[in-house]
Amino acid sequence: MRNRARLLSSPVNCFFPFHAIYLIAACLYGGDLRAADSTVDDERVAADLLPATVVAYAEAPHLGDEVELIVRHPLRKKIESMPVVTSVLSSADVLPLRQGLDAFEASMGKPWNEAIASLTDQGVHVALDSKTEGAVLLIKSSSRDQLESFRGFILALAQLGNGNFGIAKQGVYRGFTAYALNDNLKMALLDNWFLLTNKSDLGKSIIDRYLDGSHDSFSASDTFASAMRAAGDASAKAYVDLDAIRDAGVAEKLYSGKTDNIAAEALLGGILANLQETPYLTSEMTFAPEGVQWTLSTPHEHQWAEGREYFFGENGNASAPPLLEIPNRIFATSGYRDLSQMWLRAPDLMTDKANEDLAKAETNLTTFFSGRDFGEDILGSLRPEIQLVVGNQSFDAERPQPAIKL
Repeated sequence: MRNRARLLSSPVNCFFPFHAIYLIAACLYGGDLRAADSTVDDERVAADLLPATVVAYAEAPHLGDEVELIVRHPLRKKIESMPVVTSVLSSADVLPLRQGLDAFEASMGKPWNEAIASLTDQGVHVALDSKTEGAVLLIKSSSRDQLESFRGFILALAQLGNGNFGIAKQGVYRGFTAYALNDNLKMALLDNWFLLTNKSDLGKSIIDRYLDGSHDSFSASDTFASAMRAAGDASAKAYVDLDAIRDAGVAEKLYSGKTDNIAAEALLGGILANLQETPYLTSEMTFAPEGVQWTLSTPHEHQWAEGREYFFGENGNASAPPLLEIPNRIFATSGYRDLSQMWLRAPDLMTDKANEDLAKAETNLTTFFSGRDFGEDILGSLRPEIQLVVGNQSFDAERPQPAIKL
């Protein structure tokens, strides 16, 4: 099962001088007990370092490329020049963001987009572990110097946030120095890896695998490996082990199979049906000059769709129509939804409270449509191939031009 949506990039960028964090960062960080070259090479991937008990994982293999695409996108200047955007960017509410951006640039010694590109040139990875109930961020870079600069920046932010400008609390585990950013967050550099976690045991297990290797790693999961291969060369991709989450009894309401409102049912009803049975879920996001494509996928069996054939089609092989190409397209999404069948089956698909609200709405809609039944007569006249397309409106030069054009 796959859902897709496309929207054009709309970045915002601004620069203001600010060097306080850089000055603190320059004084804070020192080297690890283990010596490292300014550039190092390590062929292992993040999954090799993560425990087998990881239940959710996301990665952006080449974040710098996507940032550069957004920065150079022609839509950027157009959005920045809009009066409403200019007003927001000049407000005091975004001042801390502007100052933080300048501090990051000062610490890294280069513009923010170039810094992100060099800092993350070998991938950014996030994972959630069920055993330790911890989260971890792993950044891999070919430049040790950039990792050390980033470590200094993070330490400086932590010191400013805590109001404590002394030496950060440190600990050593198997030759690597770990810094305590607060009572929970710990940070360390493993040669060309940056590690940030909220659970010390999770961080230690990653260091153990880094030094010793282990067959008991996340990369040993055949399900994870095949799911990532299916995701292809996406700009960003994620994996969620739904079997493990269901077994742990987490978010049981999500697996009840019922939704709270008709809009949620129309958008996600089929996914909710799958969540009760499917072993895993993957998501991919691909950036391109013409827009961003997002895909959500789960393994699917026809019997899981019982009661929700409106979402998958009677034979389970329904598909969304191709996206329409229009000038100045900003957003587009398509899907297969037999809305009439969804409406008529709502009592079995939605919660009691939602059905009460739906009954009231149906009374009003029947009156509005001169006594015609909304589910059978009105929605029944629509085909199940549905699209929503949003475009940038153009205005005739001979007529008055509005200040804000949507």
